Amino acid sequence: MGLVKESIRYERNQSPRLVDFTDPLGFARKATNYVFVMEYHEDAWQNPRIAPYDTAIAQLGLTAMSAVFHYGQSIFEGLKAFMQPDGEVALWRPDLNAERLNRSVRRMSMPKIPVEETIDAIEALVDHERAWVPNSEGGRSLYVRPFMFATTPEMGVKPARDYAFVILVSPTGDYYPSGLQGIDVLIQYSDDPSQITRRTCYGGTGEAKCGGNYGASMQAVETAKSRGASQVLFTGFKDPNKTGRYEEYLEETAASNFYFVTREGEMVIPTWDGTILRSHTVICLEELASGGYLDISIRREHVSLKQYLRDVQEGKVTEAGGIGTAAVIGPITGHVFQAFSPLQIGYNVFQDGQRLGIGDGQIGPVTRRIREEYIALQRGLRGHIERDKEYHHIVPKRRRSL
Repeated sequence: MGLVKESIRYERNQSPRLVDFTDPLGFARKATNYVFVMEYHEDAWQNPRIAPYDTAIAQLGLTAMSAVFHYGQSIFEGLKAFMQPDGEVALWRPDLNAERLNRSVRRMSMPKIPVEETIDAIEALVDHERAWVPNSEGGRSLYVRPFMFATTPEMGVKPARDYAFVILVSPTGDYYPSGLQGIDVLIQYSDDPSQITRRTCYGGTGEAKCGGNYGASMQAVETAKSRGASQVLFTGFKDPNKTGRYEEYLEETAASNFYFVTREGEMVIPTWDGTILRSHTVICLEELASGGYLDISIRREHVSLKQYLRDVQEGKVTEAGGIGTAAVIGPITGHVFQAFSPLQIGYNVFQDGQRLGIGDGQIGPVTRRIREEYIALQRGLRGHIERDKEYHHIVPKRRRSL
């Protein structure tokens, strides 16, 4: 199609902000001067442009009746661009984000964007805002946030006819500004499954990166913080092995996929079965491990909550953490319980408010090693990985007119 590459228009920002890398950058707190925008009308994407950040959304003509405010047709993606040692800027596997974007829009009855068009749009904006890409020391990068939402000004309960696709970018620091530290995560348990807060369910939107999934998780995250934890490890009431016995199985946190490390040094990740977001970091870790770039064995399986807790107590689980674009790989060093019913594991009974530590309570060697190696690969410090996947997608420098 070539819509973006052939037709993109550039609008001038009359009052641009100066590039600012003042520390601490934090995570995606500073807007750059421009965004990418295109609109969907009459069954076609049209009018792709790089527009001033401060006025781009106002130009869309949103009103109080715009469908996004009423029925939640809104999806997003998140990826990063890294400054390479030779001064080039590289996106890390944008193909995976473009593909997942289309899985999300299918689930939310929104219009598809061809993968190559999404990548063209991301390239155009990152190239235009190239001056905002920080050096990659200390975990810094340019965070890229594509998102789509319904704009039709009607309140009938049906898919909208009109949409906007927007990309914004933000210079971003390490997700752990005070250094890599372990966190506690909340686990909810009850004999009555209806008392547990669910992130999603079978047949729901768990595999779609839609705003509603994150909004639905926030109440539980606030509960976690009130109990001294930083996140929630959500569970699902399932019978994945078709035994006729339903119980709680591990899923993911509000912000990332979950993993744990066995005593033998193997990384275990709960199986994606429609209720868990397909993490691109997990996909890359698996590919890199199988290709010999990372020295780690990874397997997927359905993990019951009770078996996991039993293994933690017995020392069979030595490390745990979260895997995602923002935090990359971050350690979890303990679980705090919100127990509506006593939870008996072996001879131990966990009551509301109790804590269970993982391993020795420190950041484990596997977590530290894989995190450091993966970040070095993203920054190009191990050379560019070409193989059968273009992990480093070099952003071309293109001519443009304002």
